[in-house]
Formats: sequence, structure tokens, C-alpha cells
Amino acid sequence: MRFLIVIFILFEFSFSEFIKEMEFNANVLNIKQIRKDFLISLDNGEIEILDENFTQKMNYKFPKIKTYFGDLIESRIFSADLLDDEILVLLSSDFGAQKLEILGKKDFDLKSENFKNAFFINKNLAILADLSGEIYFFDLQNGKISDPIKISSSSLSSVEISPNRKILVLASEGGKVYVFDIVSKKILSQKSLHKDRIHDLAISSNLKIATGANDKSASFFDFKNDIVKNFESEFLVYAVSIGENGKTLAYQSSENGDITLINTQNFEISNIIKTNDGNLGSIILNNNFIVTSNFDKKIKIWSIK
Repeated sequence: MRFLIVIFILFEFSFSEFIKEMEFNANVLNIKQIRKDFLISLDNGEIEILDENFTQKMNYKFPKIKTYFGDLIESRIFSADLLDDEILVLLSSDFGAQKLEILGKKDFDLKSENFKNAFFINKNLAILADLSGEIYFFDLQNGKISDPIKISSSSLSSVEISPNRKILVLASEGGKVYVFDIVSKKILSQKSLHKDRIHDLAISSNLKIATGANDKSASFFDFKNDIVKNFESEFLVYAVSIGENGKTLAYQSSENGDITLINTQNFEISNIIKTNDGNLGSIILNNNFIVTSNFDKKIKIWSIK
């Protein structure tokens, strides 16, 4: 009987396999998949774009910036976004300031030093989020910025835009998630998904949201159907991802960097990938593979079948 039970468990889980790793010039800050491309930010002020076969399409390193002490240091990338052939980067500039740059075309000095994320809405308009819980619309033609829209009284810890660029999802230090309609400029939903700081969030094309937090849990929020499910972790959840169609959720579930995959149709575990990489910085879930990083110079690719 014990033998039969073991065989049953093995066949219940999907199969995963390490494929390869890639090394870059500096530590990986963030990975984003936008359509078929991978946009990678490095901590030496460098941007990489890889295609769907993980072949380099583009590499650019921002110039060093000046400090008040006369030193030259690497520019810090706070966020990067890709729309068609244009790259929007929020980064540090001279003397502790920030700027917004459309790579190779134009840049704008920002008056605040507290912006956290910037996303294209379209090629003429961007949306910015700052640490104080406010968002702004930014005209990419003339550099004008709107009055702030207050979203949260708590600091924002993670922000993502939907694939159609009509919905912004914002997570707070207090564990709450806000769903903001970019077109109507209204908050559509507020959900307290966690008891502590949310580290990471992801959103699918059909508005299914994944979050991971300090309270050792990951959450799934189906916005359209108002369904919430929580999943325990052995450790703080630093990274999450959700499949393009929202059918699979992935989250860091142990201190060793294990990744648990959840089938969001029945909320059962479909796979566990043992990366042995410790805390993960990013998880990207694709149909047939997962991409991971853990704050060093490498990304790893795993097959899932």
C-alpha cells in the first residue's frame, strides 16, 4: 500500500528540470517578462533585454553619476518598463536626484527623490508611484506631471501594471492591495491580503493577482470574481509570479528558495521546484519554464511540464 501511495504522489506532481543559467556583469535587481522579451535590471546601472530564446537583444549601461562629495558612483535603476521598442527607466541622477528616461530619446529631471516605479501607459503618457502612497500621470511629450492621487496612507512596497496597461496594482507596507483603474482614475478595490509588508506582486492579463509578504504567506486574488486564497510558506515570501492566463501561481515557499506552484483552478500544489538558491529576487512563470534570480549575477531557467 505504501508503494502505491508514493507512485500516486509522484504522478500528481508536474515534472521540473534545471535547464541552464546565465551570468551578467553585475547582480540582478529585477526581471520582467513583457510579451516575449525579458527586461533585466542590474545593480551597476545596466539594462539587458533577452528574447524568448534567452539571446541578448540589447545591452545598455548608464553613465556614472556625481555625489555631493565629488565621487562618481553607479546609477541606481529603480524600475524599467518596455513598450514595443521603447524602454522607460526610472533611475538616480547627480546629487541624489532622480530622473525618468526614454532610453536613447529623452530624459526628464524629477523634482521628487521618492519615486518607486514608472510605467508606460502609452508612448505619450506614463504613470509614476512614490513611496508615500501617491501616484502621478506624467506627460512624456512635455515633461509635465499631474497633481498626486493619494492611494494609501502607508508606504508602497510593490507596484505592477496589467498587460493591457489599464490597471495598476499597488501593495502597501501594511499588507493591503489596491486595484486602480488608470482610465477612470478610480480605486476599484482594496483588499487586506496580508498582516505585514508585501514584498512582491504579479498580475495576469485576466486580472488575477499574486502577492507574497513578510507574514510567511502568499495570496491569490481573483479581482473579477472577488476570490481570495492564502497559502502558507516556511519563510518570508520575497518573490511571486502568476501565469499569463492566471491558472498557475508560483511563490517562494522556503528559506532555501523552494518554489511552490499552485493550480488556481483547484488550489492544489502542482509542483515544487527546489532551487537551493536561498532568498529569491524574482520569479517569472511562463507556460513551459520558470526564470529565477537571487540577488547575484545569475539567472536560472527551469522547465516545467
